Amino acid sequence: DLANDLGNLLSRVVKLTLRAGGVIPAPGEPTGNEEEFNAAVANAVNGMKNCLEEMKLDQGIAAVLSAVRAGNRYVEQCAPWALAKNNDTAHLNTVLYTVAANLRKLGVLLAPVMPGKMAELQRVLGGEGENLTIGDLLFPDFLHQHKQQQACHDRSHQGALEHKGSQTVFRLAGHRIGGRIHQGQAGDAFNNVTPVGR
Repeated sequence: DLANDLGNLLSRVVKLTLRAGGVIPAPGEPTGNEEEFNAAVANAVNGMKNCLEEMKLDQGIAAVLSAVRAGNRYVEQCAPWALAKNNDTAHLNTVLYTVAANLRKLGVLLAPVMPGKMAELQRVLGGEGENLTIGDLLFPDFLHQHKQQQACHDRSHQGALEHKGSQTVFRLAGHRIGGRIHQGQAGDAFNNVTPVGR
């Protein structure tokens, strides 16, 4: 279920982004449907952190699956294909950015159990080399403090993360979708996947 639902969500954002020029846009106007999806992803981050501490990885994966399903509901609610047809670029950009940004986070959470496929997901979404790690999501305050200390020694240092309060925001806008998986193939990348250790 996880592989199928994740592949479906990735396929949707890749197809729509390719049709829009292949570059993940900066978010535009909120659609009003972002809250549930964003909250589910935040819950998955917190859930995975707690489950790793308690050695209950299956519960963490369940929280990620719930977030993936919230993402597919979000896409159904927003109907980005209709937004594209009606030239509603402001709302379409928000949907594409929201799905891509949250997929990046979910991919990082699943990297320990599906390393190969999650590396492919990150590549497809155009963020190769950005070095977003599970530590960035689970321990943002500690890592932000560490990065600030590094920045004091090197003012030219530029991270891939911006820290806003207790949230880690990934700079995704403007990243080109990877070239090897195209329309009709994105979802297939996750077929018949068995997570490590399961």
